[in-house]
Amino acid sequence: MAAHIAAKGYAFDAEEFWNFYESKGWRIGSHAMKSWPAACVTWQKIEERRDKRNAHLDAKMDERAEKRQAHLDAKMHERDRMRGNSGRRKADNNVEMTDEVREEVRRDFAL
Repeated sequence: MAAHIAAKGYAFDAEEFWNFYESKGWRIGSHAMKSWPAACVTWQKIEERRDKRNAHLDAKMDERAEKRQAHLDAKMHERDRMRGNSGRRKADNNVEMTDEVREEVRRDFAL
């Protein structure tokens, strides 16, 4: 079975497929499985849909992260402006803000 799955180039794990149907007594619902190669095709289609959905969700999460970062940057810029600082706040060693300082700003603005 693993050789068949590898030869077809399926993306799912052969062992996972085997374990799943072994635990179900090689039944689909209340019916005995007639063709495990046909079940492999279905598993591959499900895997492709899952990958497509995950890619879409990853893109949405990236977009949200970019918006959140832009909002945070705007808040930090406003905080600097209110304090009379020009540009981005620098740490004592004159480098861009460290993660610790950035986290402090997030806490201050409850982001």
